[in-house]
Amino acid sequence: GKSYSLEYSINGEPFSKEIKAIKRVGFNISVNDLQDKLAIKFSTNDTSLNLITNTNYYMVIHNGDDLRVIPFKFKEKEVLKVIPKTDLFAGINIITVFDGNKKPILERLYFNEKDIEQSTLVNIRSKTESDSLNVAFKIDDFDNNSFNSLSVSVLPTGTKSYTHHHNILSQIYLQPYVKGAIENAAYYFRERDRKKAYELDALLITQGWSSYDWSKIFSFNEVFIHPFERGIDVVATINSKKEGGLYIVYPTKNSNTQIFSLRENENVFTQKRVIPFEGEKLRIGEVASKGRAPGVFPQFFPSAFSSFNKKYDHLNPTVGQDAVAANTIPELSLSSWNKAQELDEVVIEGKRQYTRLEKLKRKSNGAQIYEIDNLLKNRAMPLWQYINSRTGFRASYDAFNNNFTISNPRVTWGPSTPMVYLDDALLTQGGSLNILSTINLEIVDYIEAQTSGSGGGLRGGQAGYIKIYTSPDYYYRNQQSEKLAEFDFPLTFDAPQKYYTPVYQFYKTKFFKEYGVIAWFSNLKPDANGTVSLKIPITFSEGVSLYIEGISNNNSLVSQIIEIE
Repeated sequence: GKSYSLEYSINGEPFSKEIKAIKRVGFNISVNDLQDKLAIKFSTNDTSLNLITNTNYYMVIHNGDDLRVIPFKFKEKEVLKVIPKTDLFAGINIITVFDGNKKPILERLYFNEKDIEQSTLVNIRSKTESDSLNVAFKIDDFDNNSFNSLSVSVLPTGTKSYTHHHNILSQIYLQPYVKGAIENAAYYFRERDRKKAYELDALLITQGWSSYDWSKIFSFNEVFIHPFERGIDVVATINSKKEGGLYIVYPTKNSNTQIFSLRENENVFTQKRVIPFEGEKLRIGEVASKGRAPGVFPQFFPSAFSSFNKKYDHLNPTVGQDAVAANTIPELSLSSWNKAQELDEVVIEGKRQYTRLEKLKRKSNGAQIYEIDNLLKNRAMPLWQYINSRTGFRASYDAFNNNFTISNPRVTWGPSTPMVYLDDALLTQGGSLNILSTINLEIVDYIEAQTSGSGGGLRGGQAGYIKIYTSPDYYYRNQQSEKLAEFDFPLTFDAPQKYYTPVYQFYKTKFFKEYGVIAWFSNLKPDANGTVSLKIPITFSEGVSLYIEGISNNNSLVSQIIEIE
């Protein structure tokens, strides 16, 4: 018989390897890209055709989330299926052939570039001012009404520290679908052309089977003990004899206010995918409860970290001849203390009395504090009128549409709606913010307001923030447990921490050029025109490189490197 070998080269050095165990019976798969269509061909030989003629096979095209099934039979040595790319999935398509017993016998991975959205950064500008380099760029085809967020790593040009094999596109569209690691996967998604599409397809051929283990999938014996990491589900059961009612779950930093309406025969509601930060509580109130906390029994899923009964081998500590025993450590000599002179104690006492307003200002990080005295409380002025007259914000209430709005007139571009909190609970425009329409100064303790974009915490924006605190006897007050049912979350998440750029003593060094960090910017939001502006400290580098990853226009990915001399 014939022998076959594989000839290839690595870095110019030729290699040859014999192909063994070639089977006489079977069939293979090949694909051909026809621009807007994909031709999938199954081929066999005469020996196999006599065995598999009129046998039912099923071609399943899937992506891990959805699948499409196309049955076929062999009547000749070739079976051709032409599929419009509009019927394929964006990104990886896993083409698996099953026999009549649901046994996978053949598989091929194909990457469909159609419908993969990638945004480009244009109008790149830079200008040096004093000790900073101001850089601006614009997102092409920008949509101001969609979600946009970018992350930028600023490193010296020629750095050796940014050696990631993946960018955001390859990490999402490629890596989850293959078994092995992919070297320099980001290459296939930068400046894509026909050559890179061909190389990516060759890569997928060498990868062979996808990351799915079909024997486990069809065994139906897999028990999912640990749920997906999607947050915490809260199942709340009403303990009172009364059934039905309207219940409010107050917001956390990562979730908005939710209202649950229960019918007369219902006493359970579920809040899904809660992501509480450390220190936050589950707070539940009941509408028309006359100021009483509702009787609620919450259950949290998950409620504890799973325990793993795994045993691992470990190395026992080795004590060598050079180890020093504890009893051989010499005693500390105290002779040097003989010349010490004890000084008389000097005590300075002082007590600074701060007013309540001063204490609030010291805690406010530079914000304005508006304390509501008894004279203002007695006037019972509507809250929105006071906000307009004193805080610098503009509030209005549309009674016909029951819509309460607050804006910052100082903002000339971008979102002008400030972050609004009621007793540290974040309110949402068009939702829980409407509760402010029922509040007057009679029940307000004080207001903290900041019209600039600083001091608003992790969720603060350029429009500033306003925090409204009610009097202690007001039933909306989060801290009043007799008005709300409060519960600790058994599991919480760490809040994002601020990134601090390392400080270097010298910048004109080989080490800084190859491994130094200039700056890192996260969660950057473009202005109304789609422009992102950065202020980068000058480090006297010959050039800087901006590694930009992110999302624009809800589902378009951004991955681009900008070099500035």
